[in-house]
Amino acid sequence: MLAVGVRLTGRMQRGHPEVARILLRVGLTRLASSVGLAPRARRVLRAGAATGRLRVGDIEVALAGAGGALLGVLQLLDMEPDLDAGRAADQLAVNLLCMFGLPPAEARELVARPLPA
Repeated sequence: MLAVGVRLTGRMQRGHPEVARILLRVGLTRLASSVGLAPRARRVLRAGAATGRLRVGDIEVALAGAGGALLGVLQLLDMEPDLDAGRAADQLAVNLLCMFGLPPAEARELVARPLPA
């Protein structure tokens, strides 16, 4: 779920740049919110930790790290229109999965799976 969310959100920069720019303007303050995407992201991180596949520690710190990284990639994509958003989002997803304890080969395998329509 984490990989899919990161991959889809990163790709949003090219498909829906106006929404991505809104996220860039308010994103950091929304990471601590009890509404919107933050609660969903917390659930995803907790679910991954509950399975034992992810080691997230403090959920709020994990959310800040993952959300900050995602906002950083969205900003990079906004500044670099020729950068491949899919490739950047996929690389970020691999990096985050590894940061949360997945072996690199498993992280790459998860990220190579097709995205939902």
